[in-house]
Amino acid sequence: MATLGKGLLQCRFENERLVMYKQYDSRNGLSSDIALSVLVDKNDHVWSGDYMSFSVLLNPGNREQLISFNEKDGLISSYYQTLKLEQQRNGTIWGLTSMGIVSFHPDSIALNTLPPVLLISRVVTGGSGESITGESAATLSYKNNSLQFYYTAVCLTDPSKIRYAYRLKELDSNWTYTNNRNVDFNFLQPGNYTFEIKACNNNNVWTSEPLQYHFTIRQPFWQAWWFMLIVLLLAGTVFYAIFRASMRSYKSKATIKQQLAELEAKAIRAQMNPHFIFNSLNAIQETIITEKVDAAYDYLSRFSKLLRMVLDHSEKNFISLNSELETIRLYLSLEALRFSQSFTYSVALNEDLDKDDIFVPSLLLQPFVENAIWHGLSNKDGEKKLLLQFEEKEGNLVCIILDNGVGREKAAEIKMNKLGAGRFESKGTKLALQRIEILNRERPGSAKIETVDLYDDAGNAAGTKVIVTLATNLKTNN
Repeated sequence: MATLGKGLLQCRFENERLVMYKQYDSRNGLSSDIALSVLVDKNDHVWSGDYMSFSVLLNPGNREQLISFNEKDGLISSYYQTLKLEQQRNGTIWGLTSMGIVSFHPDSIALNTLPPVLLISRVVTGGSGESITGESAATLSYKNNSLQFYYTAVCLTDPSKIRYAYRLKELDSNWTYTNNRNVDFNFLQPGNYTFEIKACNNNNVWTSEPLQYHFTIRQPFWQAWWFMLIVLLLAGTVFYAIFRASMRSYKSKATIKQQLAELEAKAIRAQMNPHFIFNSLNAIQETIITEKVDAAYDYLSRFSKLLRMVLDHSEKNFISLNSELETIRLYLSLEALRFSQSFTYSVALNEDLDKDDIFVPSLLLQPFVENAIWHGLSNKDGEKKLLLQFEEKEGNLVCIILDNGVGREKAAEIKMNKLGAGRFESKGTKLALQRIEILNRERPGSAKIETVDLYDDAGNAAGTKVIVTLATNLKTNN
């Protein structure tokens, strides 16, 4: 079938329906996607024509060959509006056009069966502009990840009809066809590549084997194993320094009774800090392994700032609410970055709340915020929200951590089904409850934690609300 815009369509009748079997257009040898007329000659070859050229499909099937002819081969040179192909009984084909008539016999056409001579003339790197043509297997820096290939083919019969097909073997199994004699590949990822190029002559005879050019783009240093090892060692050193600073703070308490209680509380907090840092180190390692370089740099910068804050607070039993909020906000920004901003969070404070005069146990709220993100929101589909609300009621600071996650029951079920759930347990919430117990032992009734499961109107889990109540007259022990 001849079409105006789709080239030639080979169709079949299947189950009393016309089904397209194959398409021939400019991508595989036709001069254009316009086919004004089509006929089958006495040799069962298919002829078609557009506004300025004729094409023939020889031996349709497995060994088919598509060839085009234009004015250089003897056709009418003028652009014509209409075309009708007709065939005499002796096999002569007539082309009836609006500008005149042309005739020929298919058996009288001599075909060029010699493939063109193909050569890759030059290979240039986009980063430095350096020619690497003489290198059989070039190795390039990650900065020189753009290449330009220049090639040419020789066909003395009709050089204007030479066509090329190229591909990067590792990126695309399909060939790209072009009349251009150069091609650019930009911003290639590190790896090994093989550039392949082939060409056909004026009668669509292709070179038997494509030319190949092998090259390698090295990985950037931040993706190398030694760089990841340095980052992990650096983080481990910082952790060790924090732990040592926390241990030294145990020796500075005044009375034996106070020392015993404070040592117990600080021992718990010393466990909590490594627990928190361990999760952050895992996040940094994940961004490095998944090659998210910018995210790794951003995460490491924020993480170092958070470590400095944790170090400042490690020797204090109590810190101001303002300092605790600053730590939580920084922690939330790190978690939002790690989870690719998949959840939203907000922190709401009562206007009358004096953030600098109210003191709270350091890093007490972080485990509940972590639970809301990791167990409530991370397992939820759709919109994910986390709200932190602070207000003063009857001499107490009320902290509400509210999420619209899957709920505690579903989170526990998911955790049990994970590989290794029996060997690992979350320590953050358990440690926070122990700190509340010690705080109440020293100051009875000064702290309370309540967890409320939320449900929608249909009785389905709709999230979790944690209410932490602390006395506003807690004294600081710096």
